[in-house]
Amino acid sequence: MIAREDIIAIGRLVKPHGLSGELVAELDIDAELVDKFSCLIMEIDGIFVPMFVASCRARRGGSALLMFDDVADSDEASTLAGLTLYVRKDEYARVASEGDADDEMPVDFFVGFTVMDAATGDVIGTIEDVDDTTFNVLFIVRRADDSLVRIPAVDDLVAALNEDTRVISMYIPGGLLDL
Repeated sequence: MIAREDIIAIGRLVKPHGLSGELVAELDIDAELVDKFSCLIMEIDGIFVPMFVASCRARRGGSALLMFDDVADSDEASTLAGLTLYVRKDEYARVASEGDADDEMPVDFFVGFTVMDAATGDVIGTIEDVDDTTFNVLFIVRRADDSLVRIPAVDDLVAALNEDTRVISMYIPGGLLDL
């Protein structure tokens, strides 16, 4: 079973294209990377379902034309329009590590990571969500007492990152945890 904390959004399906089941997708990644994933994942009726890509053609402006195995016509494709496209975080990390050194993980990759204070070694909590609605992106961290704290999601605060143990050690600005 695919769990929400094991996947990351990479785009969404917009609408069917043509009559053969092809779909227009707005992607947050380069279209050339789609073929490097074993599958794309969509939430259908509350269940994360793997869908296998038959073809992917890049278009201008970060969009692509996708065809999936078992989607044969525009009627079937229209049932998928509007769905978010996900990939497994471990696959995303592998594909990103094979790419340019300048590639950065999207911040929602870190949802589910444990945040530790780099200065004290104390566990602060678990990243539950990311607030990217403003210029200053924030990790929303649930603490042991069930309270929430917002921590700026900036490289300068990251002391260490371990993708295997899903732990991110951060320098926490003084007084931030008291807000």
